[in-house]
Order: sequence, then structure tokens, then C-alpha cells
Amino acid sequence: MKKLLTILLLIVGCSSTHFSRIVNEYDEFNKTRNIYQKDNWVMKNNFTGGEGVELNLFLIKKDNQSDLYLKFRLSSSEWLFIRENDSFKFLFTDGEVLTLSPHGSVNTDVLEGGHIKEWGVIKLDSVILKQLLNKELKSFRVIGKDYYSDYNTNLDMVQKNWEEFSELHLVNY
Repeated sequence: MKKLLTILLLIVGCSSTHFSRIVNEYDEFNKTRNIYQKDNWVMKNNFTGGEGVELNLFLIKKDNQSDLYLKFRLSSSEWLFIRENDSFKFLFTDGEVLTLSPHGSVNTDVLEGGHIKEWGVIKLDSVILKQLLNKELKSFRVIGKDYYSDYNTNLDMVQKNWEEFSELHLVNY
């Protein structure tokens, strides 16, 4: 079964990491190489039923330049309406808090049954990336217009996926 999965992943052009995938594709319209994770979820708790935040590293290469982002996608029944500034807080086990803001606007879509989806990107530099990779995360908070929501399930797995992505694609960062 494991062999079959590996063969399928090679055919599709993705690799699998702790329940997330890495996609490597060329965008002919923008002339960019896009390498990114998919399905790298932090959950509110073990019983959320699909409520969480997807936190995927996203690398865009063009010519000899590259930009790194943390692409986020919130899926929740709580209507947060993510703030434009200082809206993401990473709490590390040593008590330090890293606060990040979206790069550009946050997109929002209200789905059936009052479920909400919000997404966007956070631009990362090498200093922030090192913190996210090397310091143990305790919790993650998303701050909305009037409310906030904390997520702490799967943080260790998300961090392992970031580390693997970094080892494969961010050697120069």
C-alpha cells in the first residue's frame, strides 16, 4: 500500500508530509515557479469537526528572486472577520509571542449554514521563518474584528511540515 501511494504521488507531482502535501508547479501566465503546501491544519481542539486554520508555506520564484508567504485559510462557524493588522499571534513555549499581519487584504466568504471561510497570505522573511521553525509552538491565535479564537491541536505536526518544506525548498533562506 505504501509503495502504491509513493508511486501515485510521483505521478501526480506532489509529495506527502504528515497529512500535508507539497505542490510544485509552473505558472505560465506569471512566469513563476510556485511551491507550496496544502492541508497543513491547526485545529481548535480534537472535536472541532473541521474547524481550524490551514497554515501553508508558499514560495514564489521568478527569475532569480523569491518571495515566501504563509498562506492561511480559516474555516469556522465563528464569524471572526480577521483584522488587517496584528491579526495572528504565535505563542511559543518560552512565553514569547510573535505577532504577524496579513500581506494585502483578507478574503471572506460566508458558506451554507453560517460557516465562514477567510483566507490570505502573510509575508515572511528569514528571521520570522527561523522563529517559526526553531521555537516550539504552544498555541496560535487568530484575532478578528470583535473576537479572537485560539488553536492548539496539531501545532507540532504543522511545525514538522514547515521544517520538511524548509529543508526541501528553502535552503537559501
